[in-house]
Amino acid sequence: SGSQKFVISQPPGKNVEIYVGRFEPGGATGNDPYVHGNAQEFLLVLAGTIVLELGDSSYAMSKDDSIEYLSSVPHRVSNSGNAVAEVMWITSPPTTKSTPVPHQHP
Repeated sequence: SGSQKFVISQPPGKNVEIYVGRFEPGGATGNDPYVHGNAQEFLLVLAGTIVLELGDSSYAMSKDDSIEYLSSVPHRVSNSGNAVAEVMWITSPPTTKSTPVPHQHP
């Protein structure tokens, strides 16, 4: 999928979990949006440009852009640029299992 995701918060992370993701051009969190738990999730773009698919909306985001949403809303990150993109996710409380949500086609 052209992406890597690393946990940077130290266990035991009972209240918050922090990940950093790196996306090659065209890379994504997966082919389909996914959900995990019902936590607050904060996404910060550290470098490059991405598209966040969130429910029925899409957001073009660049370095220093951020957004907050519930992890129970289907979401997907993809690198829309020509250079590596990096993001940070902060989730509270931590979630464990992610579930793909196939794209709905009209």
